[in-house]
Amino acid sequence: MNRKRVVRWAMIALLVACASQALATVSSLSAPPGYKPVLEQGSSGANAALGRAMLMYIPETTVLLIEDAYPWGYDSNALALAEAGVDFARITSSELATTDLSGVRVVMYSSDQPTSFYQNIAAQISRIADFVSAGGTLVAHSCDWGWSGGDWGGLEILPGGVDHVLSLAYDALHITDPAHPVVAGLDDAYFYGWGSSSHGYFLNLVPGTNVVIQTDTAEPTYMEYPWGAGRVLATMQTIEWGYGDGVNYWYIYRPEFLRNEIAYVSGAGAHQLDVGDGSAAPGGVGTVAVDLSDTAGVAGFQFDLLYDPVLIAPADVRKGPVIAPDPDWVIHWNVVEPGRLAILAYSATATGLPEGAGPIAEVDFAADPGAIPYTSCVLHPAAIYLSNSAGDPIPVSGADGVFTIRPPVDHFTFVPPVPTPQGGDLTNPVENSDPLPFLVRVEARDVSDVLVPSYSGTATLTSSVGTPQPSEITFTNGVWEGNVTILADLDPECYLTVTDQSDPSITDNSNMFNLRGKGDPTDDGAVNVLDVLRVVNIVLGRAVPEPPRFEFQFWAADMNRDHDINIQDVILVVRKSLGLSAAGAAAAQAVATGPVVVSLVEEGKGIWAVRVRNAAGLAGMQLEIAGGQADVSAGDLIASAGWQVHANRVQGRLRIIAYSPTATGLTVVEGTLLRLTNVRGKPRLASVVLSDSSGREMNAR
Repeated sequence: MNRKRVVRWAMIALLVACASQALATVSSLSAPPGYKPVLEQGSSGANAALGRAMLMYIPETTVLLIEDAYPWGYDSNALALAEAGVDFARITSSELATTDLSGVRVVMYSSDQPTSFYQNIAAQISRIADFVSAGGTLVAHSCDWGWSGGDWGGLEILPGGVDHVLSLAYDALHITDPAHPVVAGLDDAYFYGWGSSSHGYFLNLVPGTNVVIQTDTAEPTYMEYPWGAGRVLATMQTIEWGYGDGVNYWYIYRPEFLRNEIAYVSGAGAHQLDVGDGSAAPGGVGTVAVDLSDTAGVAGFQFDLLYDPVLIAPADVRKGPVIAPDPDWVIHWNVVEPGRLAILAYSATATGLPEGAGPIAEVDFAADPGAIPYTSCVLHPAAIYLSNSAGDPIPVSGADGVFTIRPPVDHFTFVPPVPTPQGGDLTNPVENSDPLPFLVRVEARDVSDVLVPSYSGTATLTSSVGTPQPSEITFTNGVWEGNVTILADLDPECYLTVTDQSDPSITDNSNMFNLRGKGDPTDDGAVNVLDVLRVVNIVLGRAVPEPPRFEFQFWAADMNRDHDINIQDVILVVRKSLGLSAAGAAAAQAVATGPVVVSLVEEGKGIWAVRVRNAAGLAGMQLEIAGGQADVSAGDLIASAGWQVHANRVQGRLRIIAYSPTATGLTVVEGTLLRLTNVRGKPRLASVVLSDSSGREMNAR
C-alpha cells in the first residue's frame, strides 16, 4: 500500500473514531456489527435480459439505476423511483460496458458502493459523458466510504474531471440555492442529525456549476452543472440515508430529499419530443405523429426512431404541420439498419421556429401482412438533438409511442340507434343556420361484431340529405362519440353513413330517423295549425305533450333562432304554415317608422283597454300584465280581422298573445287592440313584445 493510500486510510480511521465518539447511534460511515452488503447479482426479475436490445424499449421518463449493492443495506433508490411512478431499469456496474444508453433518459449512480463499482464506472466515463452531452441527465450519488467500504479517490466518475475530498459534515450544511427543486420545502435544519449528512465535498468544478448545498465553510456537497446538451446532478451527501422506513435503527425518516430529486429529473427538459401512437391492420399503413412540446428557436432536429422490424417497416417520412408550410425546411430519412430509422430536418436559412408546439414530423409505418393482431411495439426516440439557429444544442428529452397491429375492422355500428326526430336547418347565409345537435356514438367492430379498441382510424361522416357536421371523425379506442348537426330542412327519412377513409369497404348506415325543420314542433312532417297552436302554448308557458321531447319542440318553435320563444316565432310559424316566405309580400307592407305606443287605460269599473298608436304593420303582440286578473278579448281594432287571442297566467302574471292568423299587418294605426273585463286589482304593463308580419320585432314604447 503506497504512502498516499496509508494516509487516506489513517484519515478515515480518525474520522470514524470521531464520528463514533460524537454519535450515540450507528452512522452512515460506521456499519452496525456483523453488517454484510446486500449485493446485486446482475439484472433479474422484471429487469431480466436488459441488454442492448431491451434498453431500446424502456418507456418514457426511464431511469437506468446502476448499483452493485444496496446503499446502507436498503433498496432506497428503487423504492423511491417506484413510489414516484417512474419506469426504471437496474444493472450492475459490470453490465454497463455492454448496455446501450441510447434508450435511456437518466442514468443514476447509487451511493455507498464497493470500490470495484467506481472502477467500472471510471472505465466507461467517456460513454457516460457522451450520453450526457447528447441531452441525457446523470444523477451521481457520489457518496463513498459508506458501509460497503468503497472509495473513488483518484478515479474519474463524473464528466469534466470533477474530484472530491473526504470530510464528514454532521449538522453543518447550508442551502445556497433555495429555489432549486431538489431542496423544495427543505431548510438547513432538515439536514441535522443524519449521522453524517455528507461524506465530503467536490473539487475542480466545471464552469457554470450551480452549487445547491454546501458546508458551513463553503465546500460544495450538492451541485448541478451543464455538460453539452445535458446536465449532471452530483452529491456527496447521504441522500439515500433519509429514505428509510423510520423503524430500522440506522435510518432516519427524511425521504423528501430523494423524492424531490427524482421528481425533478424525471420531468426533465422544457423541450420534449413526443412520439405518438399509431396502428394498422396487417398489410396496412398507419401514421405516427412526432410532436415537439416547445418549438421556440428550433432551427433543426435529428433523432433515431427505434421500432420492431418484425412488425412494421417505415414507408414514408414527411414534414409535420408545424414545419410543412415553410418551404425553407427540408427533411431527410434513412433506415440505418432494420429497427432504426434516422430522421433529420432543418431550416435551410437557419431560421428558428416561433413559439408553439405540435407535430414536426409524420412517419408512415407499413404493418407486416403476417403480423398478429393486438401485438405491438414501442416506438422509441433515441440520439435526439435539437439545434438553434446558431448551431447550439437545445436540451431535449423524448417520450415513447406505441404502434399496434389492429385486427381488420369489418364494419362500424351506431350504438345506440339515432333517436327520432332530429332538427335540421339550412339558411342563407349558412352561418345563420341553427341545426339541433344530437349525440352519436359509432363503434368499430370485427367480423364477430366485437369492439376493436386498437382502432384509431379516421372516417368520413355523410347523411342521406344535407350536410352533417362534423364531416370527418377520428376514433379513439375503437369509438367515436360526439354531437352531430345536419344542414338541411324537412326530410321524412334520413340516415347517417360512416366510411373509413383508408378502406371504404369499412362502412355502416345508421337507422332511419325523422329530420324535421323549424316550425314543426309536433313532428308530423308538415307545418300546420297544429304547430301554430303548439308554439302558442309554449309561448304561454303551458305544458305541452311529449313525444317528441321538449328540447326538440322548443328548438322547432324558435323560428327566428334567437333561443327565445315569443310572438315573433308565432307569426313566423303562421307564415310557414301558409306557405309564405320569411319576408315575401310582407316586405311591401307599410310598417311604422317610429315606435308603437302601447298603453293600458281604465275605461270603467273592472274594464281596461290595451290601446296602440302608430301601429301600422303590426301583426302580433305579446304582453305580460302584473298586478291583476282579468278576462281577455279582442278589441275593435283586430276583432273584425279575425285575430287570435290567447291568455294564461305564468308565475303570477297574465301573459297574452294576439296575432293575425294570416300574418297580415294592421293598416289602421290607432285603436283598441285588447279589452280586459272583470279586472280584479290594478293591472300594469310588465313587458311588451311586438312583431310585424315578417316575424321581425317592432319597437314599443
